[in-house]
Amino acid sequence: MATLHGYSLIEAMPGHYSLHACVHDWVLEYLIGKIDIALFGLAIHCVGQNVAWESTPEYWLVNRRLIHHALRIEQCRQREDVDWNVVDVYDYFTIGYLNDSIGRLKEAEAMYMRALKGYEKAWGAEHTSTLDTVNNLGNLYKNQDKMAEAEEMLLRALKGTEKAWGAEHTSTLATVNNLGLLYSDQGKMAEAEEMYIRALKGYEKAWGAEHTSTLAT
Repeated sequence: MATLHGYSLIEAMPGHYSLHACVHDWVLEYLIGKIDIALFGLAIHCVGQNVAWESTPEYWLVNRRLIHHALRIEQCRQREDVDWNVVDVYDYFTIGYLNDSIGRLKEAEAMYMRALKGYEKAWGAEHTSTLDTVNNLGNLYKNQDKMAEAEEMLLRALKGTEKAWGAEHTSTLATVNNLGLLYSDQGKMAEAEEMYIRALKGYEKAWGAEHTSTLAT
């Protein structure tokens, strides 16, 4: 590592090293050659399993490093005939979330759709993991101004979580709150207020008046 650093091929960072993107491209293009599909699947898994959620302290620092690897995965996918069957469904979901969090909505949608199809096939349309993906797709469509598609997804998620967890479960309430945001953006103020009040009462009961989710509502 010291030799590579001496030639300015890598940069020493606190706790890790960083390879310059240009050097990475050169190594991949001229030294590695054809991509090993099994290793490609492993690379996706490593990225997917390390995505940090918003509830994680300083999650953006982790995801900022991971996004470069996600971009490389996408470039490799476009260059090679990749067998997506080697990829774990949960990794589709987490990489979709990673892309979503930085505004790469088209790429996020593609990953979420792969996750949705995988979950529906493996566990069914009403499984909670399926519904999590449906909920995220609803929020994604809202951010893309696809309001009809967003409402369809969020209503599906709400119906499913009510059946799976009950009307007062926090996962259900999160979708209720998301519907409130959607209706507010659509100018449907009465419907938005109804959703917000329902979410507020539920959060106050579940977590108390001073919890961050209650206050955000």
